[in-house]
Amino acid sequence: MSERMFAMKTTRKFSSHDFIIYFIVLSSCFVLSGCSSKNDEGKISKQAALIESLQKEIVKLRTENDELQHSLAEIESLQKENVKPGTENDELRHSLAEIKSLQKEIVKLRTENDELQHSLAESRDKIEKQADYKLLAQATEKTKGQDNYELYAEIERLKQKNNELKTLLDEEIARIEVLTSLASLKSRRTRERQYKEQAEAVIAEFDSKVSSKRKLELIDSLTESAIEQHPSVIDIVQKILNDPDPEVASAAIALLEHYETAEIIPVISQALESRDEQIRIDALALLANVNDPQVIDLLVETLNDPSEDVRSAAFEVAQAQVDDIQLSVLEEGIASPYEDVKSEALSVLQVRSDHASVEIIFKGLLDEDSKFREKVNLALYLLVDHEFETYKTALTWWDQNKHKYDENLFEIE
Repeated sequence: MSERMFAMKTTRKFSSHDFIIYFIVLSSCFVLSGCSSKNDEGKISKQAALIESLQKEIVKLRTENDELQHSLAEIESLQKENVKPGTENDELRHSLAEIKSLQKEIVKLRTENDELQHSLAESRDKIEKQADYKLLAQATEKTKGQDNYELYAEIERLKQKNNELKTLLDEEIARIEVLTSLASLKSRRTRERQYKEQAEAVIAEFDSKVSSKRKLELIDSLTESAIEQHPSVIDIVQKILNDPDPEVASAAIALLEHYETAEIIPVISQALESRDEQIRIDALALLANVNDPQVIDLLVETLNDPSEDVRSAAFEVAQAQVDDIQLSVLEEGIASPYEDVKSEALSVLQVRSDHASVEIIFKGLLDEDSKFREKVNLALYLLVDHEFETYKTALTWWDQNKHKYDENLFEIE
């Protein structure tokens, strides 16, 4: 069908439809010369212009059909290339890129086709609203309205053809999506195999007692696997942590910065036992991305680390965690034997300024240090405008009065 339409367009300069329009215009001119009413002449001229505009829209619609058929031919050609056996990864990625580009072109063509059909509908509405059928019949008496009928019939035929092409395009797009999904699955399986083989090679070379420089190069080679959060990297890091060179162990820890799974918790726990302070700090930072109850135990344990920098890092990670984990760590922190830990916990709780914070701050009244209890009472005075002698009296008062404060500790009047 498309070849026949193309042949007609390229070999015939004057189609039957062009003759119809030409005849209508000549007929209109003949009638116009015999009409005495200027108003009738204007209406007939307007109808002739509308019909000529409609003919132009038909030509555009034919062109659109040719483009749609050309797109279908490209898709079929691309599908044949995609299903060839033995395709390498580079060719597969290139094919996927071509598919995505073609999909964008199809969407563009479909949008343009919809706009064209909308334009035709508007033109048709104008004719229906503005046409004076009596005058038009006079202007086209010899053809008895056959010209308009043929024009509308041609439009309907082309619209039907476009709908058929759009249906074919939808089917081809669905096939492309299936091919893309299969290609993605194949690519993922290929990467999985490559990552596993690479991990085995790295471990084998590590065991051969290579230099620290070479170890760092091997760790760097695992970056892509780490970004993909491949499980093999976790096992490698756990083995490398025992390396006597702190720089090597620290580089291994850095590989896990993209991981959000609780599977890295055993590795972090092992790293927190390192004698190197920086390794412990780096390991703590990884917990910020992990939402798991086990995180609480690790953070609480780290609040008792001999290094103040490590303890401070634990608080930073706790504040980045979900509310339940954060509150559990703060509750342990305010009862810490370290001045920096309990003071930091008090400060964070005061900034939170909610019911849960007040209830945890009360526990600071159990501290043996009178100066710290003074800090606790000052915080309570700022939050609820009260100070307390003991933890018990504070709890009793809170049970009787907490309903008077909203969630942000503003007193309800």
